Amino acid sequence: MRDDRQQTLTALVLALRPQGEADCRVESVTAELGRVGAWAKGLRRPKAKLGGVLQPFTLVALTVHNGKSRVIIGAEMVSGFRTLKEDYNRLTAAALLAELLLAVVPADEPAPAVLALSVRALTAMEQAEEPLGPLLVVLRDLMQLLGWGVNAEICAVCAQPLTGTCFLQLQSGVITHGHCRRSGMALDEAALASLAGPAAQPSLVALEALAQLWQTHLERPLKSLRAVRSAFHHLA
Repeated sequence: MRDDRQQTLTALVLALRPQGEADCRVESVTAELGRVGAWAKGLRRPKAKLGGVLQPFTLVALTVHNGKSRVIIGAEMVSGFRTLKEDYNRLTAAALLAELLLAVVPADEPAPAVLALSVRALTAMEQAEEPLGPLLVVLRDLMQLLGWGVNAEICAVCAQPLTGTCFLQLQSGVITHGHCRRSGMALDEAALASLAGPAAQPSLVALEALAQLWQTHLERPLKSLRAVRSAFHHLA
């Protein structure tokens, strides 16, 4: 007999929260239900069947039982992103994305676009020579998906193409020419290029701008930001 309380989700595992002696609460973003937290019984035992599958930054087909709480009863790996997990800078970039997804993706609401965007970002971080570029793209595109997008091509005051040193207004999320409004966070042309789309040389100024915008929207600091700054300081 079919159990209607059993469901298989396409899930990107983001974090494991240890509970008790051997259990874990697995936090993920799914196409079908957005952010999902589910219990994995005995996951921390040395010979746990799903121990090698339920790891952060792993795309899985996740089978859950929906009772008083969600319990994981099965998982099959779709993509393990092994190269990403073996490189500190790539892993650090992914950690910032995970922090944002856990903060902004609502629970129990379908989120196929967010999941697809996240998987593309992790794939790009894994394959790119320098993972900062894909990180900037997903920070910008996720913001756009949430309705917080920044126009890095047209001045918000004079509606002319942005050139030279411009300024980002963090509270309003708009960019202006210096001669239109000389206040806010200064952006050079390299930062503008990174904010407008994939750039040949990703900008640390753009990273800082996007991070500051995210912190403004979330109204709290990003815990992963310090590690990200350290990981990419060599590009300064």
